[in-house]
Amino acid sequence: MRKSVSVDARMLRVSWKGYRYAALEEVLPEMAENSSGGEQARLSCRGDSVVRGYRALSPAADYTPQPPDKPGLLAIDSVELNGNTRKESRQTPVSRIASLRRRSSVARDKWSNKLEFLLAVIGYAVDLGNIWRFPSICYKHGGGAFLVPYLIMLLIGGLPMFYMELALGQFHRSGCISIWRKICPMFKGIGYGICFICTFIACFYNAIIAQAVYFTFSSIALEVPWATCNNTWNTPNCSDSLTHTGQHLRTPSEEYFLNHVLETQKSSGFGDFAGIKPTMALCLAVVFLLVYFALWKGPKSSGKMVWVTATAPYVVLAALLIRGVTLPGASIGIRYYLTPDFSKLLDPAVWSAAATQIFFSLGPGFGVLLALSSYNEFDNNCYRDALVTASINFATSFFSGFVIFSTLGYMSVLTNKPISEVVGDQEMSLIFIVYPQAIATMRFSPLWGFVFFVMLITLGIDSTFSGIEALITGFCDEYPRLLQRKREIFVAVVCSMYYFGSLPAISYVSEPN
Repeated sequence: MRKSVSVDARMLRVSWKGYRYAALEEVLPEMAENSSGGEQARLSCRGDSVVRGYRALSPAADYTPQPPDKPGLLAIDSVELNGNTRKESRQTPVSRIASLRRRSSVARDKWSNKLEFLLAVIGYAVDLGNIWRFPSICYKHGGGAFLVPYLIMLLIGGLPMFYMELALGQFHRSGCISIWRKICPMFKGIGYGICFICTFIACFYNAIIAQAVYFTFSSIALEVPWATCNNTWNTPNCSDSLTHTGQHLRTPSEEYFLNHVLETQKSSGFGDFAGIKPTMALCLAVVFLLVYFALWKGPKSSGKMVWVTATAPYVVLAALLIRGVTLPGASIGIRYYLTPDFSKLLDPAVWSAAATQIFFSLGPGFGVLLALSSYNEFDNNCYRDALVTASINFATSFFSGFVIFSTLGYMSVLTNKPISEVVGDQEMSLIFIVYPQAIATMRFSPLWGFVFFVMLITLGIDSTFSGIEALITGFCDEYPRLLQRKREIFVAVVCSMYYFGSLPAISYVSEPN
């Protein structure tokens, strides 16, 4: 039975391909690109705003755009009225930008509010690199002098690319694969390349978080296990005295990390794969379990987790700073941190390290910002978001320097060494050897150890689930019929693949970078 009506398309709710649309005029551009036909109804439309009638039919024909003065056939799933209808509707021309703005709200989840998006982006940008890598690089390149090239590289390189990626994701409302297909079909392979890069990074990055999880559980004791040399994993080269001068002597924290956490003594080298440590595999499973529950519902679930993972590190950093500045020798470390050696600015390696750290920290080019901003409103002020995030990222790196260097000054006094000799050549030794050794000498060391490593977990976990979200969003946008409605299963499959891909990074053969 045919029903002839004349209604304003804005008074309709349309269901097409399993998604709900606020108005028929929003579904028209989408159907024009993905014309595949519906199964339950066909509409006869005039232009983009007036519906003349509808009736139930068998699978309908593909949608073909028609001139405004001729009726066009639309293939959709179902239509229902959304309020009172009107007999007349004046047609108005629709601009390209207006059409894109309407499409921005079509068939896609959104962040619950603006703050969730900002926390997600800040959580991605502010990661382990701000606590682990930035102080290490600053330490190697003359302390405060490194802040000059770091800020310059942020302004001329990091911030523009960060803003560009946010804008592209928000404008096209697509992940890293589909967006390159829309820009130029032959660039689609760039999106797949981004997904592979995210996979490789996640494999080693999650191994670092798993080590932090291991340290966290180890801190739940009356005394941290790396405080003395009276353990089964210690060797005759271990020395409780922090003022030792022997070339082959090691601190308890160094032997704990190398001989107990990594157990590198079980492997003779990179070519000798001696197996995987079961307890580390369990810690890695905990990491991916957290990642799964952060991603399985998209921005609805990750938006809730970032309230904890993006804010908790600042509370912990503030507590560690208060503790650090009260330690003996803290002023020595802070003075070293703030005193610039401008002769270092003539070294090209310093500028190269600054540029590397900016791109490592802000993370443009990995598809994450495309994915996160694609869930924004079309007219969201992403320029302001880029400025806020980049500023917070720089401020966090600068702030964490006080936390780390105040503790390094304390270690300098304990070991009777200059600050330049406190940390070894390995970057990871700062957070897994030097800082734990400082914690072991403090009162209530288990508490401070637990707090410090929980901070590392929260810093790392939101960055890693943002990286995996880039891959998931990219494939879900490219293959919506296959993956979008089964997102929970797809996320579980991806997390499982990443878990097994990360196992070699926690094997006995692995050594700190």
